[in-house]
Amino acid sequence: QQHYQDSLRVALHKVPNDSMRYLLNMQIAYYYQELDRDSSIHYYDAARLVARKNNKKYAEAGALGSKGSQLALKGRYAESLQNLLSAFNIVDETKSENNSWFFSPSGVKPKNNRLYTLSRLQNSYAVLMRATKNTGQEIFYLKESIKNAKLVNDPYRIAIPEIYLGNKYITLNKLDSALIEENEGLKSLQFSTDKKYVSGALTWIGYIYMKKGNMPLAEKYLYEGIHSSIKSDNLD
Repeated sequence: QQHYQDSLRVALHKVPNDSMRYLLNMQIAYYYQELDRDSSIHYYDAARLVARKNNKKYAEAGALGSKGSQLALKGRYAESLQNLLSAFNIVDETKSENNSWFFSPSGVKPKNNRLYTLSRLQNSYAVLMRATKNTGQEIFYLKESIKNAKLVNDPYRIAIPEIYLGNKYITLNKLDSALIEENEGLKSLQFSTDKKYVSGALTWIGYIYMKKGNMPLAEKYLYEGIHSSIKSDNLD
């Protein structure tokens, strides 16, 4: 991990243009999301500034939204809301854009960057709603995120809100609904190059079966979750 981190930082100082500078800042910010949220916020903001300088509206909105979700997870709710609302305003006012800059962990370029960006923002807004215990709005925005992600056919973008929605249903003790969403998320990730959340989905499925009293299946999925976590070096 340290080697990868150092490689990205070295590359950031050598990039020949702002589009690559934006992409690398987003990649570094994504890498830090669960390791160091302050660093993640810093790099998302750096990406935002590069996008704004070049008048790349969807790229700016994407960076603002991701920064907003990280701020929510830090408990900085007012700042999170400000960033997210600014991002939604940008997308609302920008109906189309030529030569858009694009970042996706899955590497799949959508046919409609506006819908892709909107799906990301809706998922980020759901993070804030979860952090502030607004369950109704969290579920609504997760479902909207899934709907728009399916329109651009990005497996990773579909999977993340599906997994989060399944997790929310677990907290509401809606175990059948939770199992459906976690399995859908796991199925979507089969078509994504980014396997970061596979271990999480498997673990939650195991937990659901544990709550249902099916210990053989609980042990099976929990073991697979641990194995997947080790394989993907995602042990946080």
